[in-house]
Amino acid sequence: MRILFVFLFGFQPIFSFAGYPFKLSGTVPAYLNGQTLELVISDSYSENKYSIKKRMVIQNGRFFFTGEINKPCEDASLFIRNTNCLFQFVLDSGINLIRFLPPQVNSKLYKNKFSNAVVNQTKSAKVKKAIDSTVNFYYQSYGKPSKEYKHIIVLDVNKKEQLFDSELNILQQYSDSYYSLIHLYKASLQLSVDISKLFKVYENFDIELKNSNLGVELFDNLLKTKSIQIGQRIPVIEIKDTTEVSITNRVMYGRIYLLAFGATWCKPCIDNFKHLKELYAKYNNYGFEILYVSIDSNIVKWKNLIKNNDLRWLNTYEGYTWSQSKIVKQFNLRAIPFYLLVNKEGYIVYNIFEVKDFDLLQLEMYIKSAL
Repeated sequence: MRILFVFLFGFQPIFSFAGYPFKLSGTVPAYLNGQTLELVISDSYSENKYSIKKRMVIQNGRFFFTGEINKPCEDASLFIRNTNCLFQFVLDSGINLIRFLPPQVNSKLYKNKFSNAVVNQTKSAKVKKAIDSTVNFYYQSYGKPSKEYKHIIVLDVNKKEQLFDSELNILQQYSDSYYSLIHLYKASLQLSVDISKLFKVYENFDIELKNSNLGVELFDNLLKTKSIQIGQRIPVIEIKDTTEVSITNRVMYGRIYLLAFGATWCKPCIDNFKHLKELYAKYNNYGFEILYVSIDSNIVKWKNLIKNNDLRWLNTYEGYTWSQSKIVKQFNLRAIPFYLLVNKEGYIVYNIFEVKDFDLLQLEMYIKSAL
């Protein structure tokens, strides 16, 4: 089953920084003189997403940038358009020094003219280097071409889990580094993730990190994700039915139901209608229901979708766009379609991401078990 990732929707630059000034300077080989070097600093993971772009012409083999970021450090990249020059790094507040040497001839990254870089060894740089080295080791040692796209290297489930654990171990070793907090936040955005492992790493962080704005935000998101895991009581949501009457999912108490999240603009969601309709027809008489929540602001499109696809289960909508949706924030949604199976007592017994059932092959088994 295809999943539509939507956590970048509503990305808007935000320039109300907390005041972490930086200076970035360095040198490059002389043959790059006259080229335009670009710097991009971005937060694409938190609730305060932003992007800063700067550029300058390299002169006398040197470059220099100044500015402010809203955290003690941030992900950044340096590149020259239409060339093999790309370097991704952690930009710290304060002074940053980078020296680009000619690429090593025997290196696998020889084509990238920025592959041989010397940076000042801040704690952030050490964390990134340790993580990058671990990722490279796993993909070089265990990676295989994807069955669907041969040019893409992937890991099997077990190796991917081992890599994830190795990354978390690195973060625990650097429990006082702000970049560890950033990387843990990014890890929390993965669809199939063991929340207990993330909590363990988070609790080991220094109190200053946990009390930072990003630390508090991450903890809140972890709690939201934990609240919709198997064994938890389903949170109460407020929605509207086809007559635009406000209801809550309490109306489903005492029944087994699939709480489904989708949208009219989500093709994977629509593609799943056929399978869901088959399950609904097969088990509805035995007490199985579907409560479908469409995250749409366009009521006409939503009602047309229901009519055109003959959707006979309980159809509801919130009436807000993705970026405005209260339900998206309440459930910490990162992608749709998203499905939770709830038993008669109101407890979650199936979470599509938690059980990694992306093709919905196991859903029927869970429905039978709940019935």
